[in-house]
Amino acid sequence: MKKMLLMLAVLLLASAAYAADVTLSCTVDGNEVTISYVASADVNTPRGLGLDISLTNGATVGAVTELDTDYWVFPGSIDINDLNFPSGTAVGAGGTGSSSMTIEMGSLHYPTDPCASNPNAPGTSGDLLKFTVDANGASDTLVTIAGNAARGNVVLYDASEADVDYGSGCTVTFGGCATCRGDTNGDDWVTTSDVTKLLGSLRDARDDSGSPIYTGAFYYQCPVDGSYDCYDLNEDGWVTTSDVTKLLGNLREARDDSGSPIYTGAFYYQCP
Repeated sequence: MKKMLLMLAVLLLASAAYAADVTLSCTVDGNEVTISYVASADVNTPRGLGLDISLTNGATVGAVTELDTDYWVFPGSIDINDLNFPSGTAVGAGGTGSSSMTIEMGSLHYPTDPCASNPNAPGTSGDLLKFTVDANGASDTLVTIAGNAARGNVVLYDASEADVDYGSGCTVTFGGCATCRGDTNGDDWVTTSDVTKLLGSLRDARDDSGSPIYTGAFYYQCPVDGSYDCYDLNEDGWVTTSDVTKLLGNLREARDDSGSPIYTGAFYYQCP
């Protein structure tokens, strides 16, 4: 019995002491998601990352912004200019308008070691990138991170594959209109594309039996989960053609900081 208890204690200690080489996570601010990493030691700092990021419930990726300038090589979209300098974006596949995207980011520097004393090496932790999420009528979406085996998952400086904890993801909640009413795609701007999306939602509306809704004017009642609050411009709990009229009026009357009308071939304004 004592031997068994001793073995159990050793196993528990080993489990408690275990830490993945690299831990990935995401955090949410409104409809914006930030992807971050933490390495357990200098030698476990990622050299390259091939990640699959997925969204549920029909939500899609909006604008993507790279944050960590130490990971500035993007193999999935690399382009070598006339000066032999690589450029591109972190998104190797999918991305804006899709429910998933594949990210490829790598470091390139001299000296080539990953030690903290090397001023040119990435740190043992950092924010890799951020992206906005378009609700598309969803009340929420689960964002998950996984390795992309075809692109190497996460690779360390010795060229070995890292032991990675990809985490359980994070949830973006859209109820109550995360940005402002009229911003139907959740990108923090109201534009003529939001008018198109609002009109499309009216055209595609169905009743409980699945039949199209049409009684001289398109309309539908907002779900109780708040997922269509951004479409309800007059805040009466219904989306109707009057909301389209109000949205068009807001665009027509939009002013810049100087008070001048905004018009550049298409009406638009940023959510306050």
